[in-house]
Amino acid sequence: MLYQILAILILLNEESNAPNDSLSSNSTSGVNKLLFQDLRETRRLHPKNFIAAYVNINSLRYKFDEVKDLLTDNIVDLLMIAESKLDNTFQDNLFQVEGYKLQRRDRNQYGGGLLTLIKSDFPSSRKQCFESDILENICYEIYINDAKWLIIEHKPLSMKDRCLLKISDSA
Repeated sequence: MLYQILAILILLNEESNAPNDSLSSNSTSGVNKLLFQDLRETRRLHPKNFIAAYVNINSLRYKFDEVKDLLTDNIVDLLMIAESKLDNTFQDNLFQVEGYKLQRRDRNQYGGGLLTLIKSDFPSSRKQCFESDILENICYEIYINDAKWLIIEHKPLSMKDRCLLKISDSA
């Protein structure tokens, strides 16, 4: 199979842009609104382009309303969320958005987890055969403008995780 590599137009990382006190907040912060305004401006400037975004959200359950607004306004076609901090006690229907397909790869409610929302207009399928048992990732095949793309959402390992991985590899 031949795939094209998707270039992500915008990389948003709340942890690197937000003050520490806003990360622990149980409500959406002004920082999120600024980040999402950037996405809105990108859509305004490029109304016909496929727009994908990656957000380290630091717990989706506290910020889902803002994410839902972003999607229902058709601002992004693909939204990849890291640090969703969900587990199997959170049902999919809590995070469904009309017109989008939802896929999750949970760790637990205290850390990690990935969630992807892809606009239903784009034919796509999850490719678990490319997903790792060791790394936190979700893989998709998606058709955009008659081209097949392989999209991989990946949350990099922490330094501690890398050390453990190195030790287990050398054993």
